Amino acid sequence: MLIAADEEGGIITRVEARTGSSYPGNGALGAVGDTGLTRRVAASIGAMLAAGGVNLDLAPTADIDSNPANPVIGVRSFGADPSLVAAHTANMPLPGPPYVVDAGGRMSSLLGDRAGSLLGVLRERDPAVDGVWLTGPSAELGGPGDRIVPAGPDGPVRPDGPVGPAELEAMIARGASRPLVLAVRDAHRRAWQRELVGRVLARRPDTVVVGTGTEHDRDLARGSYLGTRGAGRANLAAAADVLLGRNGHAGRERGAGPG
Repeated sequence: MLIAADEEGGIITRVEARTGSSYPGNGALGAVGDTGLTRRVAASIGAMLAAGGVNLDLAPTADIDSNPANPVIGVRSFGADPSLVAAHTANMPLPGPPYVVDAGGRMSSLLGDRAGSLLGVLRERDPAVDGVWLTGPSAELGGPGDRIVPAGPDGPVRPDGPVGPAELEAMIARGASRPLVLAVRDAHRRAWQRELVGRVLARRPDTVVVGTGTEHDRDLARGSYLGTRGAGRANLAAAADVLLGRNGHAGRERGAGPG
């Protein structure tokens, strides 16, 4: 059973309606510009709601404040800059198990080492997480070296042959009702991964791009970026906790911040 509330912080509060919210709203958070603070505020609001039996928050407002005459959005928005709004929205805990397109894991993950990829670590924490592994290398997406590997219950399931762009879009469509996460590794120097990022963002602009290599992939993500600065298990575990909203006030592992 879902028990929902519209608890955004700032001027929109239900739990603290008598006294006013204890938390800054989106407008203030966007002005500060610290996505880590936004993530911590969201986690604290979530903990407050959970303590009261609420398991669904109808927040955040992801609208862009593009029309100053709009009487509804205003300070409920993170701001007028689409990249800023995307970055802060991406740092809110995801509203349910994500669908993951993972092109950023170690090659050993394709031999059964689920812990060697972000998707594998996410599935360890939440079996409801679904997704695909995509491996290369090749000069172009869909070339002879590329493979899309659906996630089986016990790890990767190898396909019979290469899968091209049309099949990739079909895979992404499987996650249409879920938050979408795309993991890449050093896409700035891999043409097929750069193409992948562009195609996925064109289809799903709300995608959270996770870079498991250096920070040079940040510009490809157009704002919704989470950097791990490495593909070791600790790095991937920290990112998984952020994506599942498990960092912060519950005393769990601290999540990876945006790079």
